[in-house]
Amino acid sequence: MEQVRQAQNLGFSLKGIKPLLKAYGSATLTAEQTVYFLEQRLAVIRTKQDKLRQIEAFICTKLDRYRKSS
Repeated sequence: MEQVRQAQNLGFSLKGIKPLLKAYGSATLTAEQTVYFLEQRLAVIRTKQDKLRQIEAFICTKLDRYRKSS
C-alpha cells in the first residue's frame, strides 16, 4: 500500500488515512477537494512546526542559562 506510506509521510494517522483511501478508491475526490485536503494538512503541519520551534527556543534559552552558570 504505497498510498498509505505516502499519506503517513505527509503526517496522516491511520485513522485520517482511511477516509482518504475510501474516496481515492472510489474516485470521488475532485482535484479541488484534493488540494483543499492537502492544504488543510499543510496548515496542521505548520502549526506543529511552530510549536516545535517554540519548544526549541525554550530549551535553547535554558541551555544558555545553565551553561553560563556552570
